[in-house]
Amino acid sequence: MSEDFVWLHHPLTGENPPMGKSNTPWDQTWVVFPKPDQDNLDSALETNEARVGVYGDRWVVDLASRTVSPRYWKVASSEVVRALWHVDGKPLPEEDSVAIEEWIEKRKAGDTSGERSPDYLALPDGKNFVEYQESSDSYVVYGSGIGVYLGPRSPLTRGWADVPAEFGDSAVPASDLIFCIHGMGEHFWSQPSQQNAGSPGAFVDSVREFRELINSSRSDGESRIECIPIVWANIIHEDDTDLVGRVRDITLRSVPLLRSLANDVAADVMFYQSPIYETKIRKGVISSINDAVNEYMATVDRCGWARPRVSILGHSLGSVIAYDIVKIQDGDDLPPEFRLTSNMDVHVLFLCGSPLPLFLTCRGVGRSDIVPLANCGRVYNVFNPTDPVAYRIEPLIDPDCKAVNAHHVPFYSGGGGVQKHVQVKSAVQSF
Repeated sequence: MSEDFVWLHHPLTGENPPMGKSNTPWDQTWVVFPKPDQDNLDSALETNEARVGVYGDRWVVDLASRTVSPRYWKVASSEVVRALWHVDGKPLPEEDSVAIEEWIEKRKAGDTSGERSPDYLALPDGKNFVEYQESSDSYVVYGSGIGVYLGPRSPLTRGWADVPAEFGDSAVPASDLIFCIHGMGEHFWSQPSQQNAGSPGAFVDSVREFRELINSSRSDGESRIECIPIVWANIIHEDDTDLVGRVRDITLRSVPLLRSLANDVAADVMFYQSPIYETKIRKGVISSINDAVNEYMATVDRCGWARPRVSILGHSLGSVIAYDIVKIQDGDDLPPEFRLTSNMDVHVLFLCGSPLPLFLTCRGVGRSDIVPLANCGRVYNVFNPTDPVAYRIEPLIDPDCKAVNAHHVPFYSGGGGVQKHVQVKSAVQSF
């Protein structure tokens, strides 16, 4: 009976691309799980497992509640269904599909005893019916309405033709695990009103795009790079309701958009420079990374895969937070809540669009104390030359580096490799 049944879910924030200007709400849209996750869910159903990791274990399906929730970030859970028959992509309840399959089997065998009519079936809810139409050899569903044969009929379709056939993240181990820490303003940009206005959108969606981009060039199908977002904005703007209330009380009512930008974006820098919130943010980020690393490594060990290398990427203010977290690991008397788990060494620390050099200058940090020594293999400072908050870090270590041009990193567009204008520029420079 399980043949051709398919597992579906509503679109997931941070996993499925935003729907843009689609007229169909998310709660009326259905996405098919990739084939590896389909197989894992079917197996779990047979063995009565309670929870199943999907999408590379970034999400967890609770089979009892039929919901799927993110493992490493916070968004609302989404409904999960197991279905076979549907109307224009809207799945019928599982028990309805089972009833239809049993009824069709009986019809084919000529056994319709116990049915009110051999040509239609009352579904388990008692309000809807399925009818066989001999002229088109098809099935339709309709409500009881005024009369059984008077209600509008909707054609039924069996099965889904678009089940993703690729391996999927759940079938491929990760060679590298990158934790991505957002910068200032995430609370502002992640608000639905800003996303609808064409803003950068939620950080978890940016990490999804980044994950897809860096894996688009890996054609071997044997490994991938996993990227997990670390969100700390809630520590300031949601968890500390007293702070939010006090900021609201002192905010002038004029130019509300600019005030919101100041409170939700620029003020993040001031909060992090406050000893109280600097400590809260560091502890929150370290706790999130440790929990994610320990849980991810447990999954890797359970699957018998090789453990991935772990790196940290910080953007904007997030790069300052990432650096501070790695740098304090040099201390011997570090409290446990500030210590990164022993399950990881930092392979690479990526500073992207980073104001860290300015922070270090303001802190008066000496040259010999800049580079983190413990638990960190390499540090890369990646920036766009037009980024107004990005700075070079090399001159802080060696002043002579101020006369040395930064190394150019070719812009990779995904799919087609390095963009054409970069290839042309490189070719011209080679002559």
